[in-house]
Amino acid sequence: MRPAQRRDCQAIRRLTQQLLPDRWRGYKTLLGLGLLFFMALLAGLGWAYPGLFWPWLMAMVPLLVLLIVGLVAAALDDGLHWERYWVLDRRGVIVGCGRVEDYDLHGELYDLVIDRSLRRQGLGQFLVEQLVKKCRRPLYLASLPGAIAFYQQLGFVMVDESELMPWVQSRLSLTNPRFRQLGLQPMVLR
Repeated sequence: MRPAQRRDCQAIRRLTQQLLPDRWRGYKTLLGLGLLFFMALLAGLGWAYPGLFWPWLMAMVPLLVLLIVGLVAAALDDGLHWERYWVLDRRGVIVGCGRVEDYDLHGELYDLVIDRSLRRQGLGQFLVEQLVKKCRRPLYLASLPGAIAFYQQLGFVMVDESELMPWVQSRLSLTNPRFRQLGLQPMVLR
């Protein structure tokens, strides 16, 4: 196990997408298509009504700049903070990852995943045990329903969402309707 490096981003993304599909890709695509449609509409109006050329140009240039800046920003930063991850490196191949956040009074565990082809070999247990050593207790996480038994074997217990401070609920995505539908269960290791 080692701290993630920039070159591990693609592997971390591939692994974390095994947990959840990329929830933002659709929104980025929709926003881009919406801007392109609006620009095409303005271009059509400018072509059909030559007297609207200058108003069209005044509207088109900022939208074009916004589209380019948005596309560059999306390409450069997809929200993955690789520097917060730890990875399991097996002979140069990233086979697992996890992220811990260590706060003053507690810790939080996120995105623990082992490649599907290597599960049930003790790698997940090893990764959790190592990550637990890197942060304070109590250690909170939000488990998908299928992983609850795994975490219980490692000493985590289920807690009621109402027992958590609101900011912990929010960071664990327990207040997000999209994630609530997944049945996330808050758990703690004391």
